[in-house]
Amino acid sequence: MKVAICDDDKQFLKIFEKQFEGISAVSSVDCFSEQKDLIAELLSSYDVIFMDLDWGKEHNGIGIAAELAEINCPSRIVFVTAYIDRFVQQVYFQKINVAGFLLKPVDQQMLQQCVDIIVSQLKEEDENILIVKENGRKIALRMADILYIESQDHYMNIYTRDREHHVPESLSELQKRLTEDFVRCHKGFIVNMSYIYEYGSKRISLKNQKEIPVGRKYSEELKKRYISYIAGKI
Repeated sequence: MKVAICDDDKQFLKIFEKQFEGISAVSSVDCFSEQKDLIAELLSSYDVIFMDLDWGKEHNGIGIAAELAEINCPSRIVFVTAYIDRFVQQVYFQKINVAGFLLKPVDQQMLQQCVDIIVSQLKEEDENILIVKENGRKIALRMADILYIESQDHYMNIYTRDREHHVPESLSELQKRLTEDFVRCHKGFIVNMSYIYEYGSKRISLKNQKEIPVGRKYSEELKKRYISYIAGKI
């Protein structure tokens, strides 16, 4: 598990970094005292970011965590602070991937428990999260939020409930990493069967009224897969 720790206090960073040395699940730890350095390094992505709630001058830790959520950064956030009461309401009203809180000075046993819980959660979610690269950055997409995927030139357009993502990966390679809820219906389209409203031999209507073409080559397989999918839901 790759970890980043973020705090203005460089002395605290040194102490906190050493606390991870005895935790076997952690493979690497990077320290950041400046927000801009963390953003630049997110190309490599972290499984968990331990972030001081009061970190930074322009934005506090909550602000930067919200920015990371906006760009679909897959990293989980654990806030570290000595003043948790000052920020509870701010955290509650933000869309942040919060995995926990730790009080300063950080208790070693609490840190170990926090890491163990996150490792367990990551294992459970691995099969339901699609990690892709967009604009050079790794992002995590919940497969349950993906409506359909369309091939366009050398890119894939992934359409989720609230946005569109452009990914430099082939449709065939992407299909290998999807769950059984997805089916190829055309040489240029994959659909999430949970969003199908109506299907026929030539086209599929999704619940958002989007119509997807069905290729003759894929029609029979689509029919079998969708009937099986619906039967499993009854």
